[in-house]
Amino acid sequence: MKPDWIHRRVRLFGKITIFFLLLVIPIVLSCGQASRINPDEFTYLGAFRLPDGSDRPDTFEYGGNAMTYSPTGDSAGPDDGYPGSLYISGHDRNEEVRDGGKVAEVSIPVPGIADHPSSLPQAEFLQPFTDVSGGYFNQYYTIIRMGLAYLDRVETGPLIHLAWGEHLPSDSSLPTHSWFSPDLSDPNPKGSWYIGDQSHYMVNGYLFEIPKDWADSHSGSRYLATGRFRDGGWSGMGPALFAYTPWMNSHGIPAVSHTHLSEIPLLKYRTSEETSEIVDTLQDYQHPDEWEGGAFLTTADGGNAVIFAGTKGTGNRYWYGWVNPAGCEYPCPEMEYADEYPVCRKNDGTPCPSSEMVECEGHNDFRGWWSSSFDAEILLYDPADLALVAAKKKNTWEPQPYAVLDIDQYLFLNPDGVETEMIGEGEQRRFRVGDIAYDRGNQILYLVELYADGAKPVIHAWSVSVSQEKPHARFFGIPGTTVIPLTIQFLDASTGNTKTYSWDFGDETFSNLKNPVHTFSNPGTYTVTLTVQGSRKLSHVSISADNTSDAMNLNVNKVSYARSSPVISQNNMILNTASSRYSGIVGPGLILQPDQKPVINPKVPDIPISGSITLLTA
Repeated sequence: MKPDWIHRRVRLFGKITIFFLLLVIPIVLSCGQASRINPDEFTYLGAFRLPDGSDRPDTFEYGGNAMTYSPTGDSAGPDDGYPGSLYISGHDRNEEVRDGGKVAEVSIPVPGIADHPSSLPQAEFLQPFTDVSGGYFNQYYTIIRMGLAYLDRVETGPLIHLAWGEHLPSDSSLPTHSWFSPDLSDPNPKGSWYIGDQSHYMVNGYLFEIPKDWADSHSGSRYLATGRFRDGGWSGMGPALFAYTPWMNSHGIPAVSHTHLSEIPLLKYRTSEETSEIVDTLQDYQHPDEWEGGAFLTTADGGNAVIFAGTKGTGNRYWYGWVNPAGCEYPCPEMEYADEYPVCRKNDGTPCPSSEMVECEGHNDFRGWWSSSFDAEILLYDPADLALVAAKKKNTWEPQPYAVLDIDQYLFLNPDGVETEMIGEGEQRRFRVGDIAYDRGNQILYLVELYADGAKPVIHAWSVSVSQEKPHARFFGIPGTTVIPLTIQFLDASTGNTKTYSWDFGDETFSNLKNPVHTFSNPGTYTVTLTVQGSRKLSHVSISADNTSDAMNLNVNKVSYARSSPVISQNNMILNTASSRYSGIVGPGLILQPDQKPVINPKVPDIPISGSITLLTA
């Protein structure tokens, strides 16, 4: 996983691709764009593992198809800045596992940063896997598609809305949507409904809340957005999106089963059924694209964006067929369909040359849409553009993302090598990310990375804010006795939009608490590092051995405690404890008690200075 402070890639449509170190890069916007959330306002916070389940389908292995955030979940959980819970689907339903697609509720631990998912914090079950489908969708089981959306409305109270479909529906006459209670002990499903007369390929891949003010102004008080992208352009050559509401009156009475709910299109690109040409599409569209999650983001300071997360085809060639064992740059098209449509195209949408229209030798059996490279991306749309579509002042295929955030640098990318023939490897890795969910109250975005923890997903988190203060990692420690074991109360003094704390005490122990207490059990020299994941970089403060001439040596009968000039500095701030005096002998060791609190002095130049902890045998 590439850390946040190395580099970030942002693509602004109509401009060049920009690579930059994470410094403050101003983005000039017109007056009409002032409320847009921009890519540099996403702050990566870390990731966490999902709980271990049991036998399928009661496991997250081969799951994570759908996810939603509940602000009322885990009410008894710790006050750690990550309230609420996530409802996430488990092992997908398929021909062998007809009862798959169950949903469980999990806690949200403080995300962590790690080289491998096995070292991440792990969520816990709050409610076990439960079948919430109500039997409405039993016919959908071949490569299923799902969407979940928690919505608490005055008409209905809290509900979780469900979308369900499959890759190639054998019976498109069946409904696709329902709802159920967040209490999984009694989910009480209601449904099922159609989304107008829209194609099943367009409506059942993701589902999310539309904020009330926007919905009341632009979508006729339809508070849910549903849509899907189906590779090959069957759903339209870009993500589709429709606004709907499934209750009929102010008392929250559900629509009658099999009702075709009134919908308002917000996005609907040309389909490959309408045309074999690459026209009226998402910019830079490719048939192998995958858009698996959506959310309507808003921030307390007026920012907004409608976003889609997925795995984008970005190669010079894309084709229907197989991976070419000769290398990712070489197509391997299925020529059986070459007379029906172009089975291989360049990235500009024109057909591949005839020399490349040849089925390769030695390929595997995993046929589908492939590109010579893929990237995990988040598309950012301006809600004002979608409002114009809703008002029929723009065609449904006209809105384009105003920016794209490439998130590959944060992903683990299948470190355990699961199902590589099916999902691809390296640049040709498909199915990188799944659904997303948004905690509007705390402005935290959660994203599913598929096949990250073995066959299980991992959940990544970002904070979202239009105006974020840079985080700066700062801390100091108040030692207890100097006798081994030495206990120190570490106190965080970081500034900025800080959500995640990762302490490394230098003795192979760690903590994600804000103000941890740690005990050093053996003599030695330890480097203590606090990592604060924030908007633009990580800052480190180290406490390392530095027995300078002004060190204060306190000799006791078991150990010596040496402290260098106790000043800890980082990023234009000093925490000065040098004038503190220590006194008070208790028992076999010396209790160190500072007689004044640290002084914050922001005028000191940005020169890192370390304190030190050295434990010596007497």
